[in-house]
Amino acid sequence: TVAARDTATATLVASIDALALRRIELADRLVWDPDDRAARDEILAIDAEVAALVAAYATEAPSDGHVRWFPTALLQVSPYAAAMALGELDLDDATLAAIAALVVRRWHDGQEHGARWDDAAFSGPNTGDLVFDVLASRPDAATAFLLRATPDEVLRSAQHATSVAALLVTATSPDHVDEPTAGAVLRPLLQYLPAHELPTTVDGVATGLA
Repeated sequence: TVAARDTATATLVASIDALALRRIELADRLVWDPDDRAARDEILAIDAEVAALVAAYATEAPSDGHVRWFPTALLQVSPYAAAMALGELDLDDATLAAIAALVVRRWHDGQEHGARWDDAAFSGPNTGDLVFDVLASRPDAATAFLLRATPDEVLRSAQHATSVAALLVTATSPDHVDEPTAGAVLRPLLQYLPAHELPTTVDGVATGLA
């Protein structure tokens, strides 16, 4: 029912941002102390709680089959929170790519008045890393995402070069796409690189594209 759907949405929105902020802090701790078992265990607990919240939210999704469901709650929370939820949703490739593009764009554009999102100030994987990791396991969605996103959003959103590289490899694999499609994905990135200095955290991507 509409009431149940509204309740599930409100529960997700009310809870997930606080969980996201705590996860950001814990992931930062693990960068400085990879053996911090307490931080690692708490992250697993947070991920399980997010999975349960997302499952409850998705249960109330319309299922008449006539209109593709779009989880608008992910645009009501922080980009990092949305990225946490993204991999827990059973979405078709087109919808996953569309939401991923919106989430990364919101993160890249920043909050109102130009403030950066919370995860930009920490050392652990950020919104881009989480989104790209989800897409790296979904070739069709990865390609569709890269055809939507700008070079800035692809190359300047993730904290780690490995996340970007995995996304690009998946999206342009000859086992998955033809040469013209791979070219349409890579050409804007190759044109962008000579005139733009990448953050040091992703400077290894330039070598991978060469």
